[in-house]
This record gives sequence, structure tokens and C-alpha cells, in this order.
Amino acid sequence: MNEGMQNLKEIEDLENKLKDRYTITEIIISVWAAVYGEDMMTEYPGFIQRLTEQQAASTKQQALDNDSGI
Repeated sequence: MNEGMQNLKEIEDLENKLKDRYTITEIIISVWAAVYGEDMMTEYPGFIQRLTEQQAASTKQQALDNDSGI
């Protein structure tokens, strides 16, 4: 498989993940690995922690909004 076809396959895989409702953190990690060939969890643990905290805060706020009928 040539590089162009491999990139297309990786993009299709990422699109399928989006359809399955992956978190933004999971998507970014997958994209980073596909593009740069690095493990973000190892290379940038602080960034991953911040994304995870922001996602948790967003999820908590959505739950509060749903509970209050907003």
C-alpha cells in the first residue's frame, strides 16, 4: 500500500471513530499518531491531562444543564 492510500485508510478509520462518538481526546491522540508517528501520552502528558480535565468539566456542565432543563 502506498503512502497516499495509507493516509486515506487512516482518515477513514478516524471518520469511523467520529461516527462512534469518541471523545476529542481519543480523536486527537489517534490523529497525532497517524500524522506524526508519536505517542502523545508519552510525549505530551501535560497536554493530555489538560484535555481530559476540560472534557470532564464539559461533560459535568452538560449533565447539569440537562438536569436543570437548559
